[in-house]
Amino acid sequence: MHGFWIYDDYFTPFRNSVPDCCELAAEIASTVGSWATWSGTQSSTLLSKGAFIFDELTRKPTTVRTPDVAFTSYQAQRIVDNFELWKHGGRPYTPTLVVEIDYLSGEHSQLDVLDHKMRNQYFHHGVQLGWLIDPRLECRKMYEYKCNEAGEVYCVDNDQWRDLDGGDVLPGLHISKIGLEMILDW
Repeated sequence: MHGFWIYDDYFTPFRNSVPDCCELAAEIASTVGSWATWSGTQSSTLLSKGAFIFDELTRKPTTVRTPDVAFTSYQAQRIVDNFELWKHGGRPYTPTLVVEIDYLSGEHSQLDVLDHKMRNQYFHHGVQLGWLIDPRLECRKMYEYKCNEAGEVYCVDNDQWRDLDGGDVLPGLHISKIGLEMILDW
């Protein structure tokens, strides 16, 4: 357990993190940051210490989401559900890419929870690409979420440990499974 949030005078625990989550998140964030520099994309890449407030416009209690890695392009020109583009300090803060690293199989699997989070929270608020990653040696898996041409969220039909790329969302971004394995198996 990482600690607690205080919400409505109650302590709410943080989730436990999967082994090697911090190292893997740092490697992915570094690769995405290097890609942004190479591509000339003005952006920020945040690790889980960067929080995104998604439910502000509903006037309901605020929900804070902290993906393990979040990439936000400052050049984003997307409108979500007819809202104005959310800004913080004059810059958009709905991420383009989110990465969650967690248990995706076995007794403590968070796959159903994270699938719901991708489909109904992140993508609903403008995320365009999402990756779920389980880095444990005995069950390495990756799930990739995208939107189809009709704007519907879908999970790519391949949960194998593999290279990942930014596709049409972040063209030229490539994350090598071998590079990730070098971090994990060190």
